[in-house]
Amino acid sequence: MKSKLFILLLINFGLVSVSFSQSKKEQIIALNKQLDSLNNIVSLAREKNIDLIRQNDELKNNESILLNEANKLRDKNKSLNTLIDDLNSNIQKLSLESSTLKQENLNQRSTISDLKYQLIIKTDSLKSILTVSPKVDEDLNLFIVLKGRKKIVARNDFDKKMNWAEAKKACERLGQGWRLPNNEELLAMYEQLYKKKIGGLYLYGENVDNSDMPSEYWSLIENTPGDREEAYFFCFANGILQNTADSNGRDKFEEYNVRAIKDLD
Repeated sequence: MKSKLFILLLINFGLVSVSFSQSKKEQIIALNKQLDSLNNIVSLAREKNIDLIRQNDELKNNESILLNEANKLRDKNKSLNTLIDDLNSNIQKLSLESSTLKQENLNQRSTISDLKYQLIIKTDSLKSILTVSPKVDEDLNLFIVLKGRKKIVARNDFDKKMNWAEAKKACERLGQGWRLPNNEELLAMYEQLYKKKIGGLYLYGENVDNSDMPSEYWSLIENTPGDREEAYFFCFANGILQNTADSNGRDKFEEYNVRAIKDLD
């Protein structure tokens, strides 16, 4: 009986040993497979790391290039800012010079205007000697009616054309309220005399020099009160009231026909 039990124990121990040996081999094989997998992963990780290192080097190189370009752009920007500052400075200088030249031009024009005005005044008395006054005998004069008031118009023009200042003084020297006609009076003369061929206005300046020119007559009205350069005039040839300021370089120093008028009190 005891011998049988011993034999059974031996058999069982051998089976256990065989089973244990096979389990170890399987575990070793599994571990080797895991080790191979880990080696593959490590190899891939190394390759990835090498690729990342390469990419990092490329990024550093690109960063260096970008920094160089940024520095170049910064230098160019500084140069442009310097150039812009110089241009602004030159513009300010030119603007100041332009303002100075404009002021000098205005001063010169004012001086020229003053000289012309003084020359006219100084020579006015001499010209008046050579100017033949129109007939102002009230029995021979013409009449117009404006806004219910009767006005006397000289029968003839002065014998020569004059500038505005000369014309104004020549009419005033006739005395007794004689003066240059204003704009409304010139229009009334056009309607009541010129259109009816009364008073020689329709003769295109036949009784004055430069008879080939249309009959342009001075008005008493200036462009603005006290204006030394601009005034109104009336052309009987076309019935248009004009301002020298709107007439291609004309001014009060032009010479036009003169017809005196006065209010009938």
